[in-house]
Amino acid sequence: SSPRVGILLAGPLDATMDVDADNFETALASLEEHLPKANFVAIDLEFTGITGPPESHVAGGDFPQEVYTKCRSVVNRPYSIVQVGLTLFEEQEAGRFIVRPYSIFVFPRAVQERSANGEQLKTDPFIGLSASSAGFLADHGIDFTRWVMKGVSFTPADVAQSLMKLIPSDDDMGPDDADAADGSLSGQNRAEPTRPNDIRLVEETMKKVCEFAEGGEPEMKLPNTNRFLALVLRQRIREKHPRLVVEKRNVGGSPRNEERWVLNLSGEERQKRNVAERQRLLGIIGFRRAWDLLKASRRPVVFHNGFFDLLFLMSAFEGPLPEQLSSFKKNVHEAFSLVFDTKMLGDSPEVVQRLGRRGSLPELVAGVESLLQGSATGADGAGAVVDSAKVKLSFAIPEGFCDYGAEGNGSFHSAGYDAYQTGRIFACCQAVLGIPRLQDFANRVYLMFSSFELCLAELCDQLVIDGIARHLSDVDTTVINNRSLYDLLQPVLEDGKRQVMLRWSGDKGSLILILHGGADTGKANDGHDAVAESLDKLLQIQEAKGHFRCLALEKVLAAAASASDEADEELSESSPKRRRLE
Repeated sequence: SSPRVGILLAGPLDATMDVDADNFETALASLEEHLPKANFVAIDLEFTGITGPPESHVAGGDFPQEVYTKCRSVVNRPYSIVQVGLTLFEEQEAGRFIVRPYSIFVFPRAVQERSANGEQLKTDPFIGLSASSAGFLADHGIDFTRWVMKGVSFTPADVAQSLMKLIPSDDDMGPDDADAADGSLSGQNRAEPTRPNDIRLVEETMKKVCEFAEGGEPEMKLPNTNRFLALVLRQRIREKHPRLVVEKRNVGGSPRNEERWVLNLSGEERQKRNVAERQRLLGIIGFRRAWDLLKASRRPVVFHNGFFDLLFLMSAFEGPLPEQLSSFKKNVHEAFSLVFDTKMLGDSPEVVQRLGRRGSLPELVAGVESLLQGSATGADGAGAVVDSAKVKLSFAIPEGFCDYGAEGNGSFHSAGYDAYQTGRIFACCQAVLGIPRLQDFANRVYLMFSSFELCLAELCDQLVIDGIARHLSDVDTTVINNRSLYDLLQPVLEDGKRQVMLRWSGDKGSLILILHGGADTGKANDGHDAVAESLDKLLQIQEAKGHFRCLALEKVLAAAASASDEADEELSESSPKRRRLE
């Protein structure tokens, strides 16, 4: 479809809802209200680091599984998320968007809780901080004190589920524990004293508790005991007197010096206590609640160069990243049914024709601004004149969001601002491409420094460049190098009629050879098979000499994907093998 023509109506660029623990509940209520109406959600993150040791650096000839393994090791150093930018784009009329940006500080807080039956939940996340990233973020206005002191807590899925079980239930009984609610504990969870003195202490204490419960006094101090006996008493009180509450109190300000008290609360006091406890536990779960809202909304999500964003999101809010890329894809696809990457869209021929060849987020933003104003000029990387026709789009930010930032134009590398600009780029690309063509880019994610793009909805990934690709392995580098390969391939290059790209793996023992740029090198082009046959004849001569082993890249990728899927299935007890993610 042809792009719409008109002028830009832009809202304030710094109008993000600036969120920390103090106003997270307000932001969460806003998200819950507006997410169902959004056409798509743009996401950006700021991290404490994104680099690793030399062995984690991605090489152009690395296969997608190797790229994933290296990048996974970087995320697991462990680095953490500093800010999450979420921007909701609601298209109320054709080309007219209401935009709601949120910039949320998040911090992985330590958790130390105990359930009604005494089971302990304890986590203390370790955070890695790259010196270069810290300096970079500070230069771009990130307040690290605010991040640590007021960042919204977040927990992975398993911890969040355990915390949810501790939240007081609506029946006012206390934690929502099925065993505790009916006054009994299973034998597996029930602590039993065995020493005579311990048995006698528990029996005597429980008699006093019974008298206390009947007497109506507000509180009673329990005897000082070791942790095991404290657990026994807690369980017995829960079983016999579910309306009573056991509370720990620090003495003298020392967490090591604790006393335990039994409280006999009135209905109103219990309700107030439960409300406070609910708020406290929900505060610890924190951003995980926004994450659950985002997943449940099933809205398309948009990133720019989003591979690391996806890695960090899945690691922080779902749990440890799986070893196999196929498992990671399935996890992402379950969380988000539609993912778009504006880096991929920006490299499409149609967008390049309108914006020129632009890679970084600031470059794309500048191109979008020019296109929206009808002033795009110059040429793309191939020398074609940029089409400067206007695209009719407008972006308005509601008044409630305009009070959350200082006056100014915003700045890159703030998560809310970057998400805002990523969404505007996506809306522009959608206008240029049209919906049918846009769907060709669904679930395709850019892999920096790689020869491949990540295909989230497919088992196999694909090359970024359309051409004739061969994988050379067991390369004898004393004979084979870039120069010798260029000399070898002269008969098929035909003085520039075609081009060759050589992308070596990280260990320099293999490489991907891609013949491209000719009218007959694309998979759908006439003459493709003949050129491929000529290429193979040249390579087979060197293979016969033992200089390398050569296979069509498609066969190697299919075998690698199959092996990854089989390894994934060995670790999974769920679904049967799938060649395509459903």
